[in-house]
Parts: sequence; structure tokens; C-alpha cells
Amino acid sequence: QAAPTEPPLAMTTGGILEVTVMTPAGAPAVDALVSVHDSDADMMLRPQPLTARTDAQGKARIEALPWCTAFATAAADGFSETASNPVNLSVTEPFGSVLIQLSTYSNAMAFLLSVSGSVST
Repeated sequence: QAAPTEPPLAMTTGGILEVTVMTPAGAPAVDALVSVHDSDADMMLRPQPLTARTDAQGKARIEALPWCTAFATAAADGFSETASNPVNLSVTEPFGSVLIQLSTYSNAMAFLLSVSGSVST
């Protein structure tokens, strides 16, 4: 009798990512849209990222994620979409937590201008 086969590690789920979203002033970003993406080459979460809305404390929790390197993005009215640093979710590290500090559109534009060095007209 053949031995049972294990699913590929990336197919295993059980990861949890807790995301805290704050405004530039340091207040919780209530009802921000949080999306979790897989940055691994296998892209287990695509084509659709998993999403949640933040609560009154600016927190969102997404469960049953595959073992992967994940990152979150947050979007809220009046702020530019902002991404977190990546977090490795695995059998040995099933829980991840990230903080996303939103920025205003003007701050994002100023950053882009400082990176590019000039604006074409």
C-alpha cells in the first residue's frame, strides 16, 4: 500500500495576519480596506487577495492563510494605498502582525517627486 501523500507546504493553511492601520496623526484608521497578498512566486492568494475592514481600533485579522510570505495593503478615504513589510507565515511561525501607517495623497506625491527628482510638464 502506498504511503499517503502530504499536500505541498504552500497549500497548507493556518496562517493568521493581524493588521493595524493608523492615520498619519496616529489615530486608528476605522473601516479601512485591508488586502492580504502573497509575495511568493507561487502566488497562492491570487487572483484575488483576501480582504477585511478595520474595526474601531484600526485592526483587521485575516485567518486561514496559506503558508507563504504575505504582505498587506490598506486603503481609506483621503489617504493613499499603503503596503506593509512582508511577513513569513509558516508551520513554525503561523501568526504575523504588521502596522501600516497611511499617508495623505500630498505626502505620497511629495515622496514620488523627491524620488524622481523632477516633474515633466
